[in-house]
Amino acid sequence: MWMLMCGTLLWSGGLWSGALWAGDYEQWVETLQAADRAHGAARFQEAADALVRAVGIAGGLDHADAHLAGTLLRLGSVYADMGQMRDAENAYLRALAAWERADSSDPERSAALMGLATVYTQLQEFGKAERFGRAAIEIREKAWGPGHPDVGAAYQNMAAVYQSERRYPEALEIYRRALEIMSTAGRPEDVATVRSNLGLLLAGMGRPEEAVAETRQAIDILETSGPRQQPRLAVGLTNLSAMYGLMGRWAEAEAPVERAREIVARVLGPGDLSLGPVLRTYADVLRHTGRKREARQMERQAEALRQEAAAQNLTGYTLDAKAYHP
Repeated sequence: MWMLMCGTLLWSGGLWSGALWAGDYEQWVETLQAADRAHGAARFQEAADALVRAVGIAGGLDHADAHLAGTLLRLGSVYADMGQMRDAENAYLRALAAWERADSSDPERSAALMGLATVYTQLQEFGKAERFGRAAIEIREKAWGPGHPDVGAAYQNMAAVYQSERRYPEALEIYRRALEIMSTAGRPEDVATVRSNLGLLLAGMGRPEEAVAETRQAIDILETSGPRQQPRLAVGLTNLSAMYGLMGRWAEAEAPVERAREIVARVLGPGDLSLGPVLRTYADVLRHTGRKREARQMERQAEALRQEAAAQNLTGYTLDAKAYHP
């Protein structure tokens, strides 16, 4: 009888454990879906909060490391969209560590490498950015072939690193390779991203007419790409305004940056940190059109946001990139 009772208890415990695991897995999936919806609607803080919960759930699942890696990758992307680069770095490095434990040969880990290349470019830690960017290209070309859109995305990341280092000829060559791939196999918003970055590069190279043409093409694509692309549309409009300024066409520069400010305030909120670059560009336009008082007020707002962004980007840093060597 004792054996039967013991067997019954063990069997009942097994059923309960399985039901609990299934319930946790469903909760994890639902939490990821909620985060994706929030991210798609540019509600970034809501998405980040949901993903932090999902990370906690994933740690208790069967095959936990595989689930953790994908969840942390999403979290890194959201933090990067929020401008919280140290938090993004932390999430991407943790994702890589989880992939190493789960399956170090999985080419999907290249997404975390690309995320780190972007983070380190923003932080001006270019040696790290190049190392992770090159590793992502190598992994993706080997896994999927040279014409795959994910390879195009990796090339674009590498071009952005060179662009930030002012290695313009190298960046131009790689952007053109990325555009060739994306125009053939990528999504419209992927093409828009390449063209937008190419426009910035051409402006930096002193080729403003070509820069405006590329940026306008990017804006035309993003106009019809849905709410998730609205922050990118705001970036494109701000860039277009700055390019008009470089050309001395200040009267044309105000409309796009005013629209960019409206988009950021509506989609992300009037105090969102990404509003800072928009306000700085707008202040420059106002100063050159004779409205210096308005320009000074806008510069003060931009500086307050810059200081807040700098403070936030120094929080949450707990891992060192040296711990992972691609």
